[in-house]
Amino acid sequence: MTLAANARDAMPEGGSLHLRVTTVDADAGFLTHHPEAQPGSYMALTVSDTGCGMDSATATRAFEPFFTTKEPGKGTGLGLSMVSGIVKDSGGFIRVDSTVGRGTTFHLYFPKVDAPADPVLGADAPAAAPVGRKMVLVVEDQADLRKLITEWLAEEGYAVLVACDGDQALQVCASAERPIDVVLTDVVMPNMSGPKLVARLTEQDPHLRVIYMSGYSSDALRHQEIPFLRKPFTLAHLAQRLREVLDTADSGH
Repeated sequence: MTLAANARDAMPEGGSLHLRVTTVDADAGFLTHHPEAQPGSYMALTVSDTGCGMDSATATRAFEPFFTTKEPGKGTGLGLSMVSGIVKDSGGFIRVDSTVGRGTTFHLYFPKVDAPADPVLGADAPAAAPVGRKMVLVVEDQADLRKLITEWLAEEGYAVLVACDGDQALQVCASAERPIDVVLTDVVMPNMSGPKLVARLTEQDPHLRVIYMSGYSSDALRHQEIPFLRKPFTLAHLAQRLREVLDTADSGH
């Protein structure tokens, strides 16, 4: 979705978006040109557009967190960093080829797995209705995701407060008319990270329940016993994690 959205933005007057999936054997020749690879087979996802393209300096920095060529307010610069994190967490790697005026191609390589996939348990099960009208504070700097989560929580019967960053979250908490049951916050945000926000909030309420969400690996939170949602996640996964956190709070543990 992120790569397609970037391709759309790179083709404001139209163009073509091509997606292709192939199997690649990492033989000696492949390993020579792709030192990140390990011997074996990969599924290669290629995403190409005919947009404005990037120069070499921009392409080199494309996967850096917060690096963006978009206008202020049009993006955080975290999209490609999240893409890279998803691929690397899967044991794969990613490359980009781009030419100004001719378009951009991303090559995503995922280790091929021959074993059948594990069944997704409970994905189609209806979410358990919230007990009472629990208050959830959503802190997410990506507007589309923030809107989606907020609308879903409201449809499921939760009371929802919304903030686009840490500073606004502190203001929302200070003016809230009732206690907040759960804070659902992104980990990496401009100005104030999710962990720093949580540190500020728990100074006032040490028992505040928190769920982190991020497109990055949870390694940075390894030593913190805080629930984590890996982006991209489904609404079913969000429902399950919310119920786990609320049930634990209601049981007094």
